[in-house]
Amino acid sequence: MGQSGGKMPGNLQLAKGEPRPKGCCESPKGGEVNFTIDAPGRGSVWLYLLLPEGHEGASTLEGVDSSGGELYVQLDPSTNKTGDTWHVKLTLPGGFDPKGAKYMWILDPKLDQHGLPEANAVRILDPCAKCLDSRYAKDWNKRGGPKFSPMAVVPDRRAIYEFDWQGVKPPNLHLKDLVIYEAHVRGFTRNPDSKLQDWDATAGTFLGFIQKIPHLLKLGINAVELLPVYEFDETACPRKNPENGEQLCNFWGYSTVNFFVPMQRFSSRDRIGAAIVGFKTLVRELHRQGIEVILDVVFNHTAEGAWGEHFWHSWAAIAKNRYYILSNGQDTNYTGCGNTVNANDPMCSDWIVECLSYWVDEMHVDGFRFDLASALTRGNDGKVSMDPLLIKKMANEPKLKRAKFIAEAWDCSWPDGYLVGKFPSGGPPRWAEWNGIFRDTIRCFIKGDEGKKGDFATRICGSSDLFKHNGRKPFHSINFITAHDGFTLKDLVSYNGKHNTCNGENSGDDHNNSWNCGHEGDTGDGGVNHLRSRQIRNFMVALFMSAGTPMILYGDEYGRSQRGCNNGWCQDARCWFSWSDSEKQENNLMRFVRLLISLRKQYAGIFNREEFMSNKDIWWRVHWDDPYNYICYVLHDHHATGQGYAGLMVAFNAGHEVRCCDLPQDKPWYRIIDTNLPAPKDICENEASSVKITSQSYVMQPYSCIVLKTYSDKKSIKEYARTDAEYGAHQDINRHMKEVIKRRMSMEFTSSTGTPHIQDIGKRQSNEAMERMQSMVRMRSLMSGAFMDAIEEGESLETKKEEAFQPPPRKPSREQVQKKPSKLPLPAKPATGGEGAKVIDTDLGDKRVEAILYPDGAEGRVLEVRACQTPFELDDGILRLDISLPTSTMSDGACVPAIPGMAFVIRVPEKDKWLKCEDGKDCVAFFRDPPAKQGWKGGWQEQVNFIIESETKWGHMTLMHRYNNCRDMIQTWSSRSNTGEAAMRRMPSWSATFNKDALRRASWSRLPSASLLIDPEEEKSEEQDDELWSWIFVWQRFSFMRLLDWQRNYNTKPRELAGATDSLANKICSVWKEYPNIRLWARWTLATIGRGGNQGQAIRDEILHIMHRNKIPETKGHFYEEWHQKLHNNTTPDDVGICKALLAFLRTGGKMEEYWKVLHDHGITKERLASYERSITKEPYMHGDAGRLIMEFENYLRILQSVHDALDLKTAIDAAKSCLPKQVMDQLQEISGSDAKMKRSRSLGSLDKDSQEKSHQRFMKLAEARLGILGILNDSKTDVGVIRQLLLLDYSLETQQSVIAQGNTDETRLPTLCEQMKAFLTSVVGHIPLHGELRALLVDWTQLAPECANLKFGAGPAESALMLKALCDRLARVVGEQVDTFQTLLAPKATTLGQAVGVEKNVLEVFVDEVLRGSALFALSLILKRLEPQLRSIAQLPPWQMISAVDHPVQGELVSVPRMLHMQDKIFETPTIMLSGLVSGEEEVPVGVQAVLVRDAKSAPDILSHCAVRARNSGVLLASCYDSTLTEKIEAELLGQWVQVVCSADGSVEIKAAERPMADPKRMRMMARSASRDLTQELMSKETDSTKLVNMNLKEDFGCKWVVTPEKMDKSKVGSKSLNLALLKPQLPKDILTPQAVAMPYGSMQKALTSRENAKEWLSKLEACLAQLQPTSSNEDAKTIFQEAQVYVNALQMPSELDQALRSAMEEVGSKEGEKRLLNLYHRGDAWDATKQVWASLFGLRPWVSLAKAGRSFYDLNMAVLVQELLPAKYAFVLHTKNPFTNDPNEVYGEVVPGRGETLVGNYPGRALSFRARKGETPVVTSFLSKSTLLRTQECLIFRSDSNGEDLEGFAGAGLFESICATSDIPCMVRFHRLRLLTDHSFRQTLLSKLAEAGRAVEKAFGSPQDIEGCVDPQDRIFIVQSRPQV
Repeated sequence: MGQSGGKMPGNLQLAKGEPRPKGCCESPKGGEVNFTIDAPGRGSVWLYLLLPEGHEGASTLEGVDSSGGELYVQLDPSTNKTGDTWHVKLTLPGGFDPKGAKYMWILDPKLDQHGLPEANAVRILDPCAKCLDSRYAKDWNKRGGPKFSPMAVVPDRRAIYEFDWQGVKPPNLHLKDLVIYEAHVRGFTRNPDSKLQDWDATAGTFLGFIQKIPHLLKLGINAVELLPVYEFDETACPRKNPENGEQLCNFWGYSTVNFFVPMQRFSSRDRIGAAIVGFKTLVRELHRQGIEVILDVVFNHTAEGAWGEHFWHSWAAIAKNRYYILSNGQDTNYTGCGNTVNANDPMCSDWIVECLSYWVDEMHVDGFRFDLASALTRGNDGKVSMDPLLIKKMANEPKLKRAKFIAEAWDCSWPDGYLVGKFPSGGPPRWAEWNGIFRDTIRCFIKGDEGKKGDFATRICGSSDLFKHNGRKPFHSINFITAHDGFTLKDLVSYNGKHNTCNGENSGDDHNNSWNCGHEGDTGDGGVNHLRSRQIRNFMVALFMSAGTPMILYGDEYGRSQRGCNNGWCQDARCWFSWSDSEKQENNLMRFVRLLISLRKQYAGIFNREEFMSNKDIWWRVHWDDPYNYICYVLHDHHATGQGYAGLMVAFNAGHEVRCCDLPQDKPWYRIIDTNLPAPKDICENEASSVKITSQSYVMQPYSCIVLKTYSDKKSIKEYARTDAEYGAHQDINRHMKEVIKRRMSMEFTSSTGTPHIQDIGKRQSNEAMERMQSMVRMRSLMSGAFMDAIEEGESLETKKEEAFQPPPRKPSREQVQKKPSKLPLPAKPATGGEGAKVIDTDLGDKRVEAILYPDGAEGRVLEVRACQTPFELDDGILRLDISLPTSTMSDGACVPAIPGMAFVIRVPEKDKWLKCEDGKDCVAFFRDPPAKQGWKGGWQEQVNFIIESETKWGHMTLMHRYNNCRDMIQTWSSRSNTGEAAMRRMPSWSATFNKDALRRASWSRLPSASLLIDPEEEKSEEQDDELWSWIFVWQRFSFMRLLDWQRNYNTKPRELAGATDSLANKICSVWKEYPNIRLWARWTLATIGRGGNQGQAIRDEILHIMHRNKIPETKGHFYEEWHQKLHNNTTPDDVGICKALLAFLRTGGKMEEYWKVLHDHGITKERLASYERSITKEPYMHGDAGRLIMEFENYLRILQSVHDALDLKTAIDAAKSCLPKQVMDQLQEISGSDAKMKRSRSLGSLDKDSQEKSHQRFMKLAEARLGILGILNDSKTDVGVIRQLLLLDYSLETQQSVIAQGNTDETRLPTLCEQMKAFLTSVVGHIPLHGELRALLVDWTQLAPECANLKFGAGPAESALMLKALCDRLARVVGEQVDTFQTLLAPKATTLGQAVGVEKNVLEVFVDEVLRGSALFALSLILKRLEPQLRSIAQLPPWQMISAVDHPVQGELVSVPRMLHMQDKIFETPTIMLSGLVSGEEEVPVGVQAVLVRDAKSAPDILSHCAVRARNSGVLLASCYDSTLTEKIEAELLGQWVQVVCSADGSVEIKAAERPMADPKRMRMMARSASRDLTQELMSKETDSTKLVNMNLKEDFGCKWVVTPEKMDKSKVGSKSLNLALLKPQLPKDILTPQAVAMPYGSMQKALTSRENAKEWLSKLEACLAQLQPTSSNEDAKTIFQEAQVYVNALQMPSELDQALRSAMEEVGSKEGEKRLLNLYHRGDAWDATKQVWASLFGLRPWVSLAKAGRSFYDLNMAVLVQELLPAKYAFVLHTKNPFTNDPNEVYGEVVPGRGETLVGNYPGRALSFRARKGETPVVTSFLSKSTLLRTQECLIFRSDSNGEDLEGFAGAGLFESICATSDIPCMVRFHRLRLLTDHSFRQTLLSKLAEAGRAVEKAFGSPQDIEGCVDPQDRIFIVQSRPQV
């Protein structure tokens, strides 16, 4: 031992020391201090001691004075070492107090000349130190002094041994009873408004926290979870807040410096051990009040070397490879914080357990929340272990026996680090977990996301899917909505996105599942704030009314906000609790949360559960398949029935609709909570103040929830459970029966051509069948003829929905006839016919009640339960009939008829004649006001009526009026529509689209895709917006085309017109900015109106000045004065044409023909000139100086164009000068030339005369300029005025690009065409930014097309062409879909408006075509057409291109025509296949033509043509041939014959002779004239006299077992899917795998039907239903019956024996394979639902028809169900081991898609990647992927239909039956550039070769060619899913 400046104190003695406890420990009585350190592999260890100046008792050491000094102690390995632990004990002289002495360790140092460690030797901080010399509270975030470099300190032993716990013991609460409050020690009390005693000293400290314990008690909190309280360096954040310059800090503390030391800056005193005493005091006082203490601990990483500089050393300097997980000697980063603790190293795990034990034993804490706990399961290699050493040690440590362990069960490595629901326990189930899935699900559901209803139900029931399987309980789920990491609850409902600029970094999660309720951030809007208040309460109810252990974030109880910052790790004041805001919410939100927690505790038996909920605990009252987020359920506590209550009803209405919550009857219900109500009505203070509900339903407002309570006063709990169970079952039936009833009613009662006679109704259906139908829908009368369906609107109706379970009597009882409802005097209503019935049916919806009309005082004769005859009474010469109606009370107290109307006919008995309306339909009497009859039958009728009325009936109309009307309509819409905000949330970043680095970063995901799931409500709203905006566009387009009056009986001043134009244009541009979903409509509409501006008055003034300057007389009778008068009173866009015509006249020296030619070019006739209010009847004449007049009128033309011509290029450039950066402006000037020379035209002039290269160069310069403009337009900060100018300029530039593209007809260079394609695609995406697939195509084109165009993709030219062809095919499909959409939206509106204003039919027919041809879509189609032949030639593709494809064979007689135009009016009386010459695209497809085959590509139309659109809409095959010799051969061999055309899978077309159908001419004519060609082909394929054998096996189970394992499968038990896989598995090579599987064999369905659970109710109903099937039943009748049967199958209950058998079989399979994957994925409810859906697919029309064709009976058909694990498919494939196109047995043909293989076999457009591979040769790709969708699999089981259909001769069973995933796939959009299969040639070849070899191995195993399905998992392992003999 040495002493600097002196010798070693003689009275300081050294001893051996003890290896435990770890760290520095003074003996309880003092006098000795023991030091230890674990230092494996070290040969020299030194203890460095430093006595600070003025150390108390330093003078007692010999040779040491008050100035202190430093001492070195070298440990002797022979005596001071045990294992890897070095230890030494210092015996101290009397009077020396060691507290405050600092120490460090030095390992293997170099020694100086004195034999001591050199001065620069690394001094190491003791990992087990109990005290450090760091600053205290007043020095928080103090800068400017020495860097943070703490030393270990010998603690004050009194803080360790002598703290007075005052007898207070830990509460030892059960985890299920906890209400956890996550808080930050400093953040909780640091705010000055905390009003603490001695605030300066205690604010933000442990002692300050104690003063706020009453707040926790008032809330009902019994556990606090404290953010890190271990020593950390808050100054570790060097940045400043860029918003205000404030110094940031490490506020949260998730970078631990020492794990044994309480944070000194949380101590109120600067004394050794003060932090220990402060923390212990806090724990004691919390325990005294029954509140447990849980610490957030961060053992996943340390502050040592984590992201940045540090000035101290500890674990890494001791043994880095033992304390940290390393890779190649470097830190790994599974934590996102720079390093990862090697928690399962034996030494490191001992250290962690030692630390935890210290906090439990010494500090009395109750538990720990482990941050990023998944990192604690990783081994030295970084892999996750499910049996980690640390977890086992913790489980076996006695000191930790009572401690609670909570895991944040994930880290920063996905997916292996995501362990929610499966975190290991190391022993008996003990660990709880933060349930992040609960958080995400509740957030999504409450804000209204679709598809979360089932997940929401699972979460509130305790998340059994996550925790039940490993023996844990509901309370092991720590439920939370918010936590420190993310938004606060207030911010969750106030912000759509993070606002983290205050952090000086782009940190924080972008996926918050938040919704701002209509405004981003704080707002004074009362409606938005009320909605936010409701949403906060909704979240709180969902949290506390759920099974599991709830946790809330500090401040959420009053609405704490971090102002949109969702990552407050470095924020201080922003994260403080505001006690003043809390006081303001005392009687509002604070009260709500306090009472809600109290309510949870009152109903502890429901929520603080030890078992998961079952059907006896919760009764669902919900339509599961309704996408709307409404859910209702009843909860019951079986242990509390003696307390007098029966349960709680909870309902959430998480959507924008008002919903009615039906209440179970015969029980009183009391409202406890309604979040829509203001405080204090939102929640009742106590039971006495609960509000009794007197009605049978409760109206719920949008985005609200309710909690109701009932008492068991009359009915027993058992009865209560029974009726509610019935309710649920019948709700399920009703849901599925709705469509069945609709079809059945239309079949029995109504007809599109007329209503059947009442007497004939009974002949359509037997009474017994009707009785079954009525009982299923719980209604007693389905009325037509005499009655319409009734509607329930209020609670006064006598018949209750809940009671109508029993089948009705066949006739009304006498009591029913006598008991009449109260009579209501009604005003007389006229009877109407036809559409009236539809109006009533629409009004009814699907609600039904019992309603029978009774003649007042007359004796009626009941014909049926649904119809009656009643005689009229003669009254004063008038036949009358009085009818009494049931009534319904409205919300305002008004009494209205419960039945909206009645359909009837009149019978004249003497003539036995029935009188109907003129249209042959029933008459209708309305008892309520019928809607006014409308011309337009679509949506937005009020607006449409206004448009038509203003254009046809107003006495005056001008452009000004029209523009003002349009602006007002848009203003009204925008004030009501909320789609803009929802669309903005989905708005992608424009710059990221072209950022290759961003695209590369985005490619990490397992599957290269983006989810296609969109909120259905948003989608519906946006569709409604499209409806209105398409009307607005059609309206303004008509005006632009002069189809509407520009001036009628009103004179408009130019400045007024300019002002109206400005106002409308600015409004449209604000819509463009705020509503991304409307951008295309806004842009198109803007292009139809003038430019407006401030030149309106100049039009009037300047013409007068011109006349004065040139001495043109202002007298009547000449052209100039007439035009002057028109301009003065009503200028219109015609004036631009008139001015140009006048200039042409003047420039040619007075040639009048030039004047009229220019007018004609602008669509202005002599009649139009004369029609103006100030007519122009005179022609111009030469006056004065012609040159001066030309100059004058050229300038005047500029003024006119600036107001009227929105698309004039020069005007557009001039107007946008100030809006454009210099680079873009320079590009435009370069393109157009100088301003002086620029021509004033909509064309750049003579571009078509330039060389192709020069034209393309100009095109690309335009593209560069447009890209810059689009970037500005897509910047959210761009002003509306700038948007207007740039939109008009962009439109003009697009026109120039289109001119170039259309002019270069001979362009064939691939790189050039690809560059042009990208430019146009960029334009389209720029204005339709939310079209995900177009955006994906743009990025794919950007990444892949250049390489393909240069023929350098993949293996060379062929693969390059194929890849580019795939991109083109996908683009063509999308463009076609867009065209169809616009056709659907625009055509009906143009027709309606055109007919109203008298537009010629031929103009209307081409209206949509002209719109599309003026868009970039047309340019895209042109380039696609030019690319097609080039690509086909290079890739040597089949000669046919599909313009309109069909998915079935097409038959007809082959005829040949030279061109289709001459044949379009011809009617073909026989189905016809037309081989045609030129098809221009303008033609209609002739009636009777089923397919059009175009002889050569030059004669073919483009995909946007009128003909192509009509073909797609009517199902006509339209294809063009690229090999004229082929069409010549077809014509020569097959002309005049009956042929069949089949589109093959490889893209080819097969045309061959076929047998002509045996049909009479009348039937053939009927088939030919069908509007639907699909129907025509179906009629041709129908066998008119097929006999269907209907015997079905529902009872014979063949003596089967419930489940069989693979080794027990044989042909008598299962189908070929199961059997082949079982046979195949042992014969496959080891590297080819199969999924684990079991099967439910033949007979299992019958076994379930005859089980005790189902035989009594559902089997009998199924038998009765199927008994209706007859051999002569039509397909339509059979379809309706099968739908009914499927309802019953889906209502079956799962036999308990089946559940047990499945579990046992899966256990057996898993045990044999060493991994229980099947069993781990099994969830009873999901499994049963999927099984029923597979069984239900037996009862369908397709198997019915296929069996009939094969002459088979249903009895022959058996169904097994193959249960497999659903593999995480990276790719799916189908292999045919004999090429089906060449029949080459030595060549494998395969197809591959990303994701699950349903996209291969299901209805998903596009092609798979296909290939062929001969043995020993390199696979050859024959097509690349062109599909849009991939299906991302979920971890679950799949239930595959496995019938014996393939074994039945003549029966085509493949593909007829369903295979169901227990959890639905997520549909995602494919991004080609992220698919390694496409982009990595080497990988592709390797994978395809492996697939081919796998196919050959399967073929070898079976000895015959096979059709194989399988998948490739993320590890590129090949799995065979099924195999069958090749067809």
